[in-house]
Amino acid sequence: MTTRQRAIAAAIAACAVVLVAVIVAELVLPGIAAQRVRDRVDRYGSVRSVSVHAQPALELLWNNAERIGVRAGPLHVTPADLVDLEQSLGGVGSAELTTPELVVSLAGIAAAEVPLYNARLVKRGESLLATGLVRPANVHATLIAGFQAQGFYAESGRPEVGISGEVLGARLSARGLVTVSEGKIIVEPVGIPFGSLAAVSVFSDPRIDVESVTATPQGEEVLLTVHARPAG
Repeated sequence: MTTRQRAIAAAIAACAVVLVAVIVAELVLPGIAAQRVRDRVDRYGSVRSVSVHAQPALELLWNNAERIGVRAGPLHVTPADLVDLEQSLGGVGSAELTTPELVVSLAGIAAAEVPLYNARLVKRGESLLATGLVRPANVHATLIAGFQAQGFYAESGRPEVGISGEVLGARLSARGLVTVSEGKIIVEPVGIPFGSLAAVSVFSDPRIDVESVTATPQGEEVLLTVHARPAG
């Protein structure tokens, strides 16, 4: 075999190795990436199915994916858990997680467990969307100074809760408007003097800027919709 023939044979062999590596990557890497996604979401409940798509699949070696889809069972999370999940998707163009029940645990100034039914968490580039159905009777939260928030309502597209408590021995009832201020979700009492001074933050994370919170009646339930984007 001449030197030229050996060079051609070596080039063909190298191309064959590369081709085999690409084929193996296309077959193996999506499964590995899907298992990583499953392991991460499994911390909060159960996962029913995961799909991961990247073209070429070698992109997954750099944690880049075009699309990720997750169908989960009931999940139990904190707001920080949700932000951690979003942060793990830095190289993902599009992602969607659906679950029949997403229980969000709040702690601190406002303490509560709020179940969202038929919940969807969606990432499209830098746009983040969370939706879920709220059953008004399931909303109970303890606020500062012994005040309570109970019930959940949609008033002209704005979510509201009922607030009750005792001030100087007198029982006080008011409405609490759920709104956005400086990237945070707050509950602000309305209809009482200096209500803005008693506003309570129910979601605040320097990694996320919330843009809007809206509510739409859906029969006996309320559809809660939150738009946000990564901070910075």
